[in-house]
Amino acid sequence: MQWYSTVSKWGGRIDLSGVSGATTFLAIVFDASGQVKYRGWQTITISDTNRNDTITLEAALSFALGEIGPGGGYVFYDNPTYATDGWRYLEAAPVDFSYDWTVAYLDSDYIVHQGDMYQDSGSIVGSHDAGDTLIYTKKDFYWGPAGKLNTQASLGQGSPNFVILDGASSATPKIRKGNGRKALATEGNARRDTPDSMKAQALNGITDWFIPSESELTRLHVNKAYVPGISEEEYWSSTEATTVTKVETLDIPNARSVHMGTGTASDQTRDSVSYVRPVRRFK
Repeated sequence: MQWYSTVSKWGGRIDLSGVSGATTFLAIVFDASGQVKYRGWQTITISDTNRNDTITLEAALSFALGEIGPGGGYVFYDNPTYATDGWRYLEAAPVDFSYDWTVAYLDSDYIVHQGDMYQDSGSIVGSHDAGDTLIYTKKDFYWGPAGKLNTQASLGQGSPNFVILDGASSATPKIRKGNGRKALATEGNARRDTPDSMKAQALNGITDWFIPSESELTRLHVNKAYVPGISEEEYWSSTEATTVTKVETLDIPNARSVHMGTGTASDQTRDSVSYVRPVRRFK
């Protein structure tokens, strides 16, 4: 099956040997500034009778909610003021953020959280003993780093919020015993703060994903039908709360989360356990 475009000078052939059934072809072309110049997609049922056909992807420059965005995620918001804001769409990553904890050896008196997977004698199990290895988790991120950071709640603020969080994030701060990891500032035993975990990660080769602001996360809840795999659990936003929790002699600002089952936004202490669904914006 050939693929080509009438609006640019690229083309070629895709080897579809062994492929059958409904198959979606998606093409997106960017200019040097990252502006989408062409996009087209079409779903075709592949069989032996059309395996060598030529297809044309009709050009379009707008994205509907639920369509696959340039980052491989799902579009969930179309910004009506994009002409002045400089960005138009928000897309959510196709999966919740997770972290490979292959170095995390656990003691037996710490809490097992939903979403964790452990390896015990070569088998994945739902409980753990001292010395077991936590191999995968997506509900083990606390809101970090420490200090009052003045992040904002409105639409469009997730990206600048994450710049603030990332810039202040370095070593994992100490956390309180009883919230899933030993109360030590070591990589192997303390939970990761969200920006420190995300900043070196890439999804589909793209590194500009961020934690959404409270309003962006609320919008994701409203349009969650367009985004597969959203759990009906608390998800972190990148927005600080106005309330504080006293830790020793310090008043530590709480952070905002949104429950993706009810849509309720609330204040959570920073060492609470929540999910993270990265998002990104594009023109």
